[in-house]
Amino acid sequence: MSVPVVCFVGKSGSGKTTFLEKVIRELVARGYRVGAIKHDAHGTEVDQPGKDTYRLRQAGASRVILSSPQGFALFGTEELPLEALASRYLDDLDIVLAEGFKRSALPRIEVARAERSRELLCGPEELLAVVSDFPFEGPCPHFGLEDASGVVELLETRFLRPPDVVLRVDGREIPLKPFVRRMIAGAVRGLLAGLKDAEGRWIELDIGRPPCTDPEGSPGVPVDPPPLTGIVLAGGASRRLGTDKALLRPWGEDGPTLLEATVRRLARVCEEVIVVADRPRPRPAVPARTVYDLLPGSGVLGAIYTGLEACHTLHALVVACDLPFLSVTLLQDMAARPRDYDVLIPRLSPEPDAPSANPERVEPLHAIYSRACLEPIRRALEAGARRIVSFFPYVRVRYLEPAEWSRFDPEGLSFRNVNTPEDLAYAERILKGKEP
Repeated sequence: MSVPVVCFVGKSGSGKTTFLEKVIRELVARGYRVGAIKHDAHGTEVDQPGKDTYRLRQAGASRVILSSPQGFALFGTEELPLEALASRYLDDLDIVLAEGFKRSALPRIEVARAERSRELLCGPEELLAVVSDFPFEGPCPHFGLEDASGVVELLETRFLRPPDVVLRVDGREIPLKPFVRRMIAGAVRGLLAGLKDAEGRWIELDIGRPPCTDPEGSPGVPVDPPPLTGIVLAGGASRRLGTDKALLRPWGEDGPTLLEATVRRLARVCEEVIVVADRPRPRPAVPARTVYDLLPGSGVLGAIYTGLEACHTLHALVVACDLPFLSVTLLQDMAARPRDYDVLIPRLSPEPDAPSANPERVEPLHAIYSRACLEPIRRALEAGARRIVSFFPYVRVRYLEPAEWSRFDPEGLSFRNVNTPEDLAYAERILKGKEP
């Protein structure tokens, strides 16, 4: 079964049909083709005795289709498993949402309403998410009954990411809808399937000559670098600070939060900004798409994986939300460099007493990663690794040496984060009252 199927479950009267309507409308508004399957546990007879379709079924037809100018309906003589219904009849769609099927092994989102019951049908560890009008603390994301867009973003992150297809004409990137990306990817892969030694994860296809910079016709570099996604890691509360670092205001009470300032700076470099959080938290709205950890408990490496999985460009600039001294000019320089790497990471200046926690002296939360890192990161996590550099031996790493980044940030303040009360005091002493 290639089409993803997600079940919306809940007790009778919880409002799951109403919420499912909102989710379907939001998905359709974003350009997706949606299928829906309703489970009837009571066995209500849809086809009525005396109707022609009923008589044909009674005569022995295994399936009967009723067709009219308004649409069609399929009647069968046996109950089919959810997976069979989706794969046989809805496989050409982007996603199928099922109402009911609470015992299914497929991903489930439970909808609950306090006036009906605060007790869930399913264990939280079994659920993709919980939607309710009462507070919920658990291992899966929680959304309010009015937050259909939040659930749709979760569905996009987990199930609807289109293939990475970038189309450029004379160096200009042409925007592509998800359906067009899938169509191009399917057509190219179909053509390559008949060629010897043409299989692979990454495919590059050039039609025509590349841009030139001299009369001899040597390849040149496009004026504009390829688009980049910004990813801000904003997990949650800091044990050492005892508060949510994203909400700190080192510029003063009238200044922005660290999260707001970081998103603004990345927006000057990247075409889209994504915030990765561990779960929904009360935070100020920012002009960015928020996604939640796909692999809870996997630390910063899992958060990087979540951000890369959600981005629509081949490369992403990843920063922590607690870097108050970010230099936009340094970020712009990193973004403009040729993308002949899977990781572009600053190497820090040597120090005689370098901490053992970072013997490589690199800054992985001020770096650019390609989506080619996804599979090596997944394998590292499955092997129990948590250090970010653990997957580096399996990808192309390009180090940004101190002589390169110090032209924009001589003191290296861009890499100084806020982990302790002393770090916060230092940042406030330098930044308070200044323009962020």
